[in-house]
Amino acid sequence: MTRHSKHSYDSAVFSYHEKRKMGYGSKTVVLSSETIRPFDCCCLSLQPSKDPVVTPEGFLYDREAILEHLLNQKRSFKKEGENERKRKLASKLENEQLEQEEQRARIEEFERKARGLSSTVKRPKPGGNLEGQSLNSSNFWFPESRVEQKEGNAVDVGKDAAAKYTYCPMSGKPLRAKDLVTVKFTLATEKERNRIIEKYGNNEWQYICPVCYVGLSNAVKCAVLRDSGDVICAECVERFAKRDSKNPVTESSIDPLRDIIFLQTEGTGYAATSWSKLERRKFAPAARV
Repeated sequence: MTRHSKHSYDSAVFSYHEKRKMGYGSKTVVLSSETIRPFDCCCLSLQPSKDPVVTPEGFLYDREAILEHLLNQKRSFKKEGENERKRKLASKLENEQLEQEEQRARIEEFERKARGLSSTVKRPKPGGNLEGQSLNSSNFWFPESRVEQKEGNAVDVGKDAAAKYTYCPMSGKPLRAKDLVTVKFTLATEKERNRIIEKYGNNEWQYICPVCYVGLSNAVKCAVLRDSGDVICAECVERFAKRDSKNPVTESSIDPLRDIIFLQTEGTGYAATSWSKLERRKFAPAARV
């Protein structure tokens, strides 16, 4: 049955265009270049790095920011260890107090039996429980039935807290201060900057590759050489570093698998990357029947 002008919304379901007008379904928004972090900015402060360092996974940080973050993690681990130690100590004191009360009760019962004053006889409770055991004594989920660890085999809580590793805030992988590699960007001279502006038509080029003098940006994939910290473009990495196993800046021998760290960038506002997409899912109300 066709729709008429007066009853165009009497359908039991919404059409595709009606759903689009109401904002039904998922929407993908590509972020512009103004909302994307430049490749030379710190992943924590989002500001240009004054003393840049890079992790083995390729995330760039300012040395002061990442060291402060790792120090805060160690402080939190120490605080957790102190709280755990206090909890263990309180539990131990409580167990000792319960043992003393039980021992005192057993001594009093023994003295009453020795004087012939004990008139109560404990009988096993129905259900097969032994004398002196409660119904909850065989249940694993009750704290009273759990087997306590002996003092000689107890694990030191302070050692457990110290064994916790600090992690990278971006990748979540273990990270130590000695794993950070110092990064050395090559500033473009006035002559090189003018040449790049003439060729590419913008003034966003601040750093260049020290080998081929190509301007570095989010659109140019670049890597850090671990031994010297120089940042070169990916083309020079393939042509010189990986082929000859040498640092093209200092001519020193390197391991292509270990000493080349590619920087993690957020891409540009035009290319789709894992960092430049924002997806929002919105559902419309149910159709009227």
